[in-house]
Amino acid sequence: MEGHPIVNSGIGTGAGSAPVTITCDRDQYALGDTIQVTILNGKPSSIFVTDHGTNCTLVHLQRSVNGSWQLEGQCAMMKATRLVEVVPGALAQTLAPGRGQIKPLMAWPAGTYRIALTYSDTRDLASGQFQPITSATFTIG
Repeated sequence: MEGHPIVNSGIGTGAGSAPVTITCDRDQYALGDTIQVTILNGKPSSIFVTDHGTNCTLVHLQRSVNGSWQLEGQCAMMKATRLVEVVPGALAQTLAPGRGQIKPLMAWPAGTYRIALTYSDTRDLASGQFQPITSATFTIG
């Protein structure tokens, strides 16, 4: 539809709960583009995620390489990973080449990508109750 961005999404649900989704603002990007990502917590309560994602955000940019998913833009925060509470509603994340990365890039490599998020319904890291979700794939290049 003209004038409306194409939205890719991935959905994860816990037992008897509303979905958690990841969306990005487009399905195709140029090499140096910034990617706008939205985490939507549709649950009635908070979810918990770790920081240290791509650009030190809560999400991970993954590129398809030889049939497997490779992390891009790993965080260079150099401090302990912490658990972050995501309350019900939308939370924006911005992924930009070069920002907060161990190996800064001027542009994302060309390829097929997705956004990944791992979340838990509890603050208890030892519970092992983290659920991974991913967005639909998109291209850069």
